[in-house]
Amino acid sequence: MSGPAVARGAQGQIVAVAAAASASLFFGGMVFSTRFVIGQTDAWTLAFLRFGIGAACLVPIVLGRRTLRLERADWIPVARLGIAGYGAMSVLLGAGLRLTYASRGSLILTSQSFLTLLFACWRGEERFTRAKLMGTGLAASGLALAVSRSTAAAGQPAATWAGDLLVFGAAVCISVYNAYARPYLRRYPPMAFTALTMAAAAVALLPLAVGIAVTRGLPTLDPVGWTAVAYIGVFGAAIGYGLWVWALKQITPTRVAVCLALNPLAATVLGAALLGEPITSRFVAGFLLVAAGIIVTNLPETVVLPGADSG
Repeated sequence: MSGPAVARGAQGQIVAVAAAASASLFFGGMVFSTRFVIGQTDAWTLAFLRFGIGAACLVPIVLGRRTLRLERADWIPVARLGIAGYGAMSVLLGAGLRLTYASRGSLILTSQSFLTLLFACWRGEERFTRAKLMGTGLAASGLALAVSRSTAAAGQPAATWAGDLLVFGAAVCISVYNAYARPYLRRYPPMAFTALTMAAAAVALLPLAVGIAVTRGLPTLDPVGWTAVAYIGVFGAAIGYGLWVWALKQITPTRVAVCLALNPLAATVLGAALLGEPITSRFVAGFLLVAAGIIVTNLPETVVLPGADSG
């Protein structure tokens, strides 16, 4: 490969990592907003609003570009990915954040970097390498250090563990999406694929949201609550996942997922800005470890663990 081509490839990977990192920061705000507003509604309705708004933002764009075309054989698999990766994930996340804390929940969500690696290796999309394992380990260590004080100080009531388990289930769902979406992204534009999977999730959630509205009444959100919902739908769905899925098309799923390590850091910053929580030296050290983890994960994959294929 020629020098300019290599440079373009390296620049493309940097842009893809930057897109994934930006999406992760938006997701951190989404976790904070979900934790803020979940007391005013239910997890099913909030999930429907999130991806209903997201689909409403993206579908008109892809229709205008005439890229919203899907082969008949892919209808059911793509719909399943949307329902599991977006719908089920968002419901589990909302239910979990009702019981656990935003910093703790966002930390658990970063387990998808490890889970995505496992699923991607299972599918043959990636190989285990020292760079990937060391990078995800550094990122996880940084996260644990950055939020350890707030997590310990918050206490751990019995319900918190149930919330933790629900959030972990959400991480499993989106990890499956990360690993299994890539074959379709080789055939379809990222924005069109994102719009289709979001629309599938919204359609699946609609009957449940309507049923809840009929039996319990419409959500009674205050203006700040509706602002949080708008953020969740626009930035936590349309823009966030638009960037995320575009990055999945450009680089391996694990390199995308490790950027989610920025998620709890964003949630902690929002907590400091809006709730008066202090930013400690642990937070700064943790951020540096997370940054190191992202860099290491994106190093050339030339060395693999014993027993693994060469990368």
